Amino acid sequence: MGAANRWLFKTGNAALVGRVYFHDIQRETGAMICYLVTRLQTLKSVEDWFPFQKELSAMLYAAEEREYNATQALKASPGDLDRQVEEFASGRAVRQLRSVGDAFAWLVLGMERAAVVALSQNRPSGRIYGKAGYAAEVEAVEAYWETMGHFALLHDLTNCLRIHDLTVVNHLHRAGAPDHTCGEAAYDIVEVKTGRGRGPSPRQQQRIADALQAINEGGPLIGPDGHFQQFRPKIAFSSHQQALAGLLEAAMSGETGTAAIVVEDGWVASALRLPGHKVGTDIGDLVREWNRARAGALADAGLKESSEVFRLQTGDAAGRALFRIPFGLFPIPPRTASFLSCDWLIYDSLLSPTPLEDALRHSGVTVARTAGPALVITHGDHSIEVTRRSIEPALHEMITVGTMADALAEWVRQPGFTGQGQLVFPNAPYPTFAAGTSSYKTPSN
Repeated sequence: MGAANRWLFKTGNAALVGRVYFHDIQRETGAMICYLVTRLQTLKSVEDWFPFQKELSAMLYAAEEREYNATQALKASPGDLDRQVEEFASGRAVRQLRSVGDAFAWLVLGMERAAVVALSQNRPSGRIYGKAGYAAEVEAVEAYWETMGHFALLHDLTNCLRIHDLTVVNHLHRAGAPDHTCGEAAYDIVEVKTGRGRGPSPRQQQRIADALQAINEGGPLIGPDGHFQQFRPKIAFSSHQQALAGLLEAAMSGETGTAAIVVEDGWVASALRLPGHKVGTDIGDLVREWNRARAGALADAGLKESSEVFRLQTGDAAGRALFRIPFGLFPIPPRTASFLSCDWLIYDSLLSPTPLEDALRHSGVTVARTAGPALVITHGDHSIEVTRRSIEPALHEMITVGTMADALAEWVRQPGFTGQGQLVFPNAPYPTFAAGTSSYKTPSN
């Protein structure tokens, strides 16, 4: 699955990028994502989950078979540009389809961000196509459903769930489930035994125990190195998601395909839609129009193009942002979610450190800015350094500056924390989706 993990826009190969971007595989994948997100947004009960997972797994299996065949063909003719394009497009399709699986996983886990973080502390899984134990995993899913009425989530359908094979939801039952004794924990993490390989190492066993404690009991979150610590604040979630939805829809429907807004004082977001323009439209003109729209919003926010900001851009991000709410759960129509997933719609989020500094000082902590930018926040003898990566979920989901500051101030006041760490932002509410439709028009370049 090497092609799935490579960054298209970092290849430096304009011919490759242009052909992958509107390849038939990419167009087909966009249509599938639109359809799947439409289905996802109508899931109401555990009875809906089972057939949805089955449909997603069939689509992903076919996509991975195609990606495997494209990889083998490229190995046979490594200098063939057509085969390079097909391998890259098929690899991206796999990651993008799994991003729908990520959205489904967030729903199944009740939007518990900490649960997703806990279950992501491992290396990414390989293909389900050709996987020796995949049939046994599917059989286990069906057995849990038939014999106990429990839904079991397949981790291999996601980018974000990387510990063991299944998450079994003990606290929910399908209608007509047979009488049985349930486990006390809300969730179980299951490895499906097929006689393959060795059992988990002591370190892996500890990681699994930590994940279960984090999910079911709110225990500490431990990273892959055994020392990485994640802090979960007690504050409530607050965001500008509706403003983000409006920005994206303006870019989707506007003639120029661009839009920009001032989110808060010192915070600007802008968006660019690449397909759907007149034949012969130059992509350079589109980017220049995007830059003009962003510059206008920056001026309205009292910022300059050269201002030092925390910046996030979503290009090539589907399936990579493990701790951020997936696009399929944004309050936007399915077509917009598919455009974001396929990089046909991109947005950036630029936040000046100044409003965050002011809000932190107002909460009673000491703040110093360093190059990068980065903020060093201190309370007593405890300091934490905040970089762009620290607040990526907030920039991505447009979590309010006040929420960011309250969470960081709560974190720095915690005694006993040492070493590297990560802020796990508060849970978003269970999503209420915008009115959408599964109708789909393949974009033209």
